[in-house]
Amino acid sequence: QAQAAIARAVRAFQDRLEQAINKALRIEFAGAQFQGDMEEPSSPDVRISKTFDIPIDMLWFVIPMTIFRPLVNRHILAKIPWEVEKNLSRLSAQWADASNLCLDDLARQAQEFIRNELAVVSRLVIETRDRSPEIRAALDAIAALESMGLPADAADGSSGA
Repeated sequence: QAQAAIARAVRAFQDRLEQAINKALRIEFAGAQFQGDMEEPSSPDVRISKTFDIPIDMLWFVIPMTIFRPLVNRHILAKIPWEVEKNLSRLSAQWADASNLCLDDLARQAQEFIRNELAVVSRLVIETRDRSPEIRAALDAIAALESMGLPADAADGSSGA
């Protein structure tokens, strides 16, 4: 959702920029497409206490399970809520950190993209010189030739032969 929101904000900026360029320079400007890269959170760091690490199968011959099974099961079942809460808390913290880093990176990419777009437009505006004096001189030359009775294509100096 954040990626889509940032992409919409960049697209809105590009639309406003396109309208301003079209109004000022009378040219169409589409701009580049913003593609923000997001990294999925890595697999969670799940840790289980030693209660669940003991291989009970190796101790079955020492503990008479017919007698102690309810006690062992109760002990293990009592630990499960704590393990689940601990690992869910760890998971949410890891994903929050990863999401925040990812969103910060995505915002940085969007800002860099917008700066690059503005730099390109600025460079185009600076490099595009005003050609209206040249156009006006060419139109005056054509008008002068037409007033002398010459066709407008005679301005190139070719006599047609």
